[in-house]
Amino acid sequence: CYYSNMKIVHFSDLHSDFEILKDIEKPDLWICTGDFMPNFTNPAMEKNKRLRIEREEQGQWFHDNMSKINEYLRDVPIFWTGGNHDFIKPFGLNKLTYFHEGIYAEFQGLRFAGFPEIPSLNGYWSGEVGTQEMLRICQSVFSQPFDVLLTHSPPRDILDNVSYWGVESVGSLPIKYSVMNSEIKLHCFGHIHEQGGKQVVIENKIFSNAATVFNTIEL
Repeated sequence: CYYSNMKIVHFSDLHSDFEILKDIEKPDLWICTGDFMPNFTNPAMEKNKRLRIEREEQGQWFHDNMSKINEYLRDVPIFWTGGNHDFIKPFGLNKLTYFHEGIYAEFQGLRFAGFPEIPSLNGYWSGEVGTQEMLRICQSVFSQPFDVLLTHSPPRDILDNVSYWGVESVGSLPIKYSVMNSEIKLHCFGHIHEQGGKQVVIENKIFSNAATVFNTIEL
């Protein structure tokens, strides 16, 4: 039995535009699925130099804005996993739980898990992994039962369409397989901006893509 009247606000891919949080009605729980930070370089820059600059600049930006972000979060617990544009973790936020492989947490009778890794893009972004490593991560995370999954990447064929690239679906097959063969109730993700703000229910599971916006979910 779990708490049956929980209000979750899920946001993702704000890319530093966190002012949106200020006017959202206060939830019971925040969920962030990554790409919260601004970027300061581009993939044309040499990789090691780029990573160093991103970490330093994102760290400074987050330090400068942390008190305001905490103010907007209004002392509500926040469950978080990173995205491919995030090169630091948001440590310093009030009531933060940061999810990666091996981390589980409970809230209002529900168990949560999550991880930030995404399918490989071009090797310049944070958390890019190949199919075999994604499969390993999914097998590890799903080795324990839980109710809610946080990832940055969508599952394949679910709110992951970016047809302007000439590709219909860019989500992760290992994530899709793991989710659809589990008993989870909710999968929160982002990454694919074109599908942001959408929710679908498939086989009694809620899928929420909140890229660039926020979704309100009642559980």
